[in-house]
Amino acid sequence: MNIKKRVLCGLMSLAIVAAIPVVALAANSSESIDGSRASWYGGISSGKIYSKVWDHVVDGRRYTVTVWAQDDNGHKDSVRGTTNGVNADGQVIVTKTATYNHLFVHNKCGYKNVSYVD
Repeated sequence: MNIKKRVLCGLMSLAIVAAIPVVALAANSSESIDGSRASWYGGISSGKIYSKVWDHVVDGRRYTVTVWAQDDNGHKDSVRGTTNGVNADGQVIVTKTATYNHLFVHNKCGYKNVSYVD
């Protein structure tokens, strides 16, 4: 009798866990570049993956960078550009529609190949 109760409790627990919806949360991130003179921002907003670099200081220095965004299907978009203003006025940005087709694969974004031009 004790074994039947354990098996029944185990099956009921499994059914409850299987019925709970899986929610994937994407945390927005940021990172300072060049001693906080510039920043990278990335994450998901309004169903779009975004990756962008902003220059924060008016000093004549511009940043050339590649920003990229990849959905959970593995499709990747990237943009190579140069900041030509301060904050949003001179941003280098890429956006891509976020997908949620794979449970253990996440939407991703980032930047690479940063260099500065005086």
